[in-house]
Amino acid sequence: MKYVLYSVFGFLIAAPLFAQWEPTTRLTHCSSALLANTWSISASFGGIVHVVWYDTRSENTQIYYKRSQDYGITWADEICLTNTTGKAENPGVSIAGVMNPVTHIVWDDDRDGNKEIYYKRSTDWGVTWSEDIRLTNAPDSSVQSTIHGCVCCGADVRIVWVDKRNGNTDIYYKYSADNGITWSEDIQVTDNQSSQLNPSLAFCRSLVQVVWTDFRTGRAEIWGRRSTDCGITWQLENCLSDQTLYWAAFPTIAHVDSSLHLAWLAQADSTKDPHFDIFYKRTTDLGATWQPDIRLTNSNYDMADSFPYPSCAALRSVVHLVWVHPHDGIYYKRSTDNGITWEKDSCLVPLPGLDVWNPSLAIAGKYVHLVWYDNHHGTPDIYYKRNPTGNPIPFE
Repeated sequence: MKYVLYSVFGFLIAAPLFAQWEPTTRLTHCSSALLANTWSISASFGGIVHVVWYDTRSENTQIYYKRSQDYGITWADEICLTNTTGKAENPGVSIAGVMNPVTHIVWDDDRDGNKEIYYKRSTDWGVTWSEDIRLTNAPDSSVQSTIHGCVCCGADVRIVWVDKRNGNTDIYYKYSADNGITWSEDIQVTDNQSSQLNPSLAFCRSLVQVVWTDFRTGRAEIWGRRSTDCGITWQLENCLSDQTLYWAAFPTIAHVDSSLHLAWLAQADSTKDPHFDIFYKRTTDLGATWQPDIRLTNSNYDMADSFPYPSCAALRSVVHLVWVHPHDGIYYKRSTDNGITWEKDSCLVPLPGLDVWNPSLAIAGKYVHLVWYDNHHGTPDIYYKRNPTGNPIPFE
C-alpha cells in the first residue's frame, strides 16, 4: 500500500493513500448507552477525539465521556462526568480551537426538579473536568441543547436549545467569549405560537446562524435566523426549505470560511412522492443569500420506518454527510467542491436502520470520525469508525 506523509504539529505522520473507512470499534459494553444529537463527537488536529453520551446503567441517567489520543486507534476508559439525582441527557461536545486544550460539554438535567441546561469544561484535553455549571434558570424545561466551538474564534463558545419558559417551544441562545468562564444572558431567538424544535447552530466570529424545525404553517419546515453581532441583535426569521415540500425537519448545519452547509430530512409530496429523503442547500456569503435546495437521495422509506437524523461536517472545500436508512443502516455522502457536486452514497454500517441511531461526524485534518449508537446485539451501545484520509485537503 502506498503512503503519504503530512505534518501535524511539526511531526511527520504516515497514512495510507486513498484509505477507506476502517472496521467498526465498539466503545461501550454497558448495553444502556444512548446518543441524543449530532454533536456527540469532536476532534482536534493533535489526534484527540472526544465522545459523549448519556447512559441508563445506574438508577439515575448520567453523562459519560471517552477519548482517544491517537486519532481513534485506541481509547481510554470511559469517565462518568455527572452525579445527578435526576436525569442528565442529550450531551453535546466541542473543542474551542485547533491548538486550544479547552473542551466544552453541555447537556440537559432535571436534578433541580426542572429540565435545565448544564455545562462543564476541561482545560487539559479531557483529563480533568470542572464542576457542573447551571446555565439556565427557566420556569419550564430547557432541553435539546447544542454546543459548538469555532476554530477561527478561539475562545468563543455558542449554544442553542429548546425552551418552554413562555408556554411555547422556542429557541434560545447563549454565548461565552472567554472559553466558558462567563456567559451572556439567555437570548430568545424565536417568538411565535407554534413549536420550534431540533435547533442547529453555526458561527464564525460575529456571525451566528441558527436553524430549526418549525411548525408555524401547520407542517414541518426548516427555518433560520442569523445575527451579525454575536447574537445581540437578530435579522428576521426566514424559511430555508422549499415551501413546496410537504414536510421538512431535523436540520444539521456546518460552517467553513464564508460557506454554510445545511441538510435536512424532507418529504417532497405526501401523495405523489410519499418517501423521505435528504435535502441540502448552501450559502457562500454567510447566510445573506441561499442557493436552491438539492435533493441528495432518492430512497424508498416512509415515516413509519425511522428518522434518518442527518449529521453534516465540513472542512475547507470538503463536505461530509451521514444519515440512517431504516432498511440498510448508516449511509455516507461527500462533496469535494464545497457542495457543488456530490459523490455516490455509500453504506458505512450495513445494519437494519431500526438498529442504528443518531450518527455524528467530526473532522480533524484528513481524518473523518463517525460515532453512533447501535442495538443490533439487542441492547444499545456506542460504536465508532474512522477514515484516516477521508478529507482530502492539503496542509498549508
